[in-house]
Amino acid sequence: MEGKLPVGPICMVGEASIEAAINPSVTDYLFFVADKDGNVYFTKTNEEHQAKVNELKANNAWIQF
Repeated sequence: MEGKLPVGPICMVGEASIEAAINPSVTDYLFFVADKDGNVYFTKTNEEHQAKVNELKANNAWIQF
C-alpha cells in the first residue's frame, strides 16, 4: 500500500484552523519553511526563502522527505 492514501479521513480540522481560513491575517509573507525541530520561518521574497533553505541545509536542520 506504499504511496496510496488510506480510506477515510486522515485528520480533523480544529475550530482555530477554520477560523483562520475564514478570517486570514493580513501579511506580506508569501513563503515558509520548517526545520527539523518544527520551527517555522516566514519570508516575503523567493530570494529570502532560498537563503533560509540554504541556511537550514548548511546547518543540517533541513527536512528531506
